[in-house]
Amino acid sequence: RHSMAVTGSHEAPLTFLGTALGQKGQLDEAIRQFQAAIRLNPDFAPAHNELATALGQKGQLDEAITQFQEALRIEPGYTLVHFNLGNAFLEKGQTDDAIREYREALRRQLRLSLGDPSLHNNLGLALARKGQSDEAITQYHEALRLQPDDPDIHFNLGAVFARRGQLDEAIRHYQETLRLQPDRAEAHNNLGTALLQQGRTGDAIRQFQEALRLKPDYAGARRNLDAVLAAQARPSPPPGTATNR
Repeated sequence: RHSMAVTGSHEAPLTFLGTALGQKGQLDEAIRQFQAAIRLNPDFAPAHNELATALGQKGQLDEAITQFQEALRIEPGYTLVHFNLGNAFLEKGQTDDAIREYREALRRQLRLSLGDPSLHNNLGLALARKGQSDEAITQYHEALRLQPDDPDIHFNLGAVFARRGQLDEAIRHYQETLRLQPDRAEAHNNLGTALLQQGRTGDAIRQFQEALRLKPDYAGARRNLDAVLAAQARPSPPPGTATNR
């Protein structure tokens, strides 16, 4: 998080207190502390950032975005706020705005010779949503260079390779996700889908079954498993029988 300078007033201690309360899940009380800090010093950017973060956790994204933007008005070079604002825009579905903020955060980080795998990963997510898969893959690979054992990054790479039809790569990254996080039902389901596309029906069934063992109410895995089993139960036409195409 942003380091807070010691001041002659109480806005920094109030902000620290609010952050501690937020980490304990006491968001309403945390918000009151951040608001008190802002009343003492309306130009204390960290309080606006922390208030925005708490509001976002409560699902109040419009109010959160307003506070992030206020923090940037006060301190335009606040890299963390550009990243947080990008996350809020991405959650709202404003992908172009998210990409803009991630790129600005990345530009500032590179100038300081810093690297943040979360920034590269989230920029990759936004680019993938826009269909810019080449650049998304570049960002994911950079995230993996910085943090090779992050299951989320491998999962996201698997998803983008699967959409491109690069099934070997998709399978490799889903398998790596599961090596790092064996109980991730979504990775088992997605791996099953990729295996099924390769004609590896038995392996696919095992992945769908494992997804359902981990998450019994997983509707997507249930649909996939039922469809495969129904197809297997369907009798094959006798040799020489014409079929509808």
